[in-house]
Amino acid sequence: MAPEVLRALNVAHFERLLLSEREPDQRRVIEQLLAEERAKPLSAYPCENSKRPGAGNATGLT
Repeated sequence: MAPEVLRALNVAHFERLLLSEREPDQRRVIEQLLAEERAKPLSAYPCENSKRPGAGNATGLT
């Protein structure tokens, strides 16, 4: 999955959490995580060509 897609999915996840969370302390945590995700460089995300175990392999075996 492309880094841009991963970032967009993570941002959308935190935005959805904010829609339902009413507790002020929890909202602050989610808002901070959302801000960090938006500011994170694309190089911080794994890419399909990485050498991690199972990369590009649906079974997880390489």
